[in-house]
Amino acid sequence: MSIELSDGDLNKIAGRVSMLLTGAEIRFAEDIAGCSRCDDAGDDSDEILTVDELAELLKVKTSWVYNGVFKKKLPYFKAGKHLRFIKSKVLKCLCDQSSDLPLSRG
Repeated sequence: MSIELSDGDLNKIAGRVSMLLTGAEIRFAEDIAGCSRCDDAGDDSDEILTVDELAELLKVKTSWVYNGVFKKKLPYFKAGKHLRFIKSKVLKCLCDQSSDLPLSRG
């Protein structure tokens, strides 16, 4: 069985998929923002950090940050395809999960 699609049909499908994925990212970011462990972070800073900036702040390799994201140990959100972190939420969660953090192999 084979289906032929026009360029217009493919563009509509791609647009719909993009909307669905963006919606999922927004819902995930809202879930992270409501994380009870991350509420009331000690630092009032809502500074948004990149992967590189977070790694520099924590004095770890960027691979450690990516590992923390992959294992869902670090709260993050996506700006398009880019990972972003709210400084106060990350610091609070790191304090709460200090024994659960991903370890890097130097």
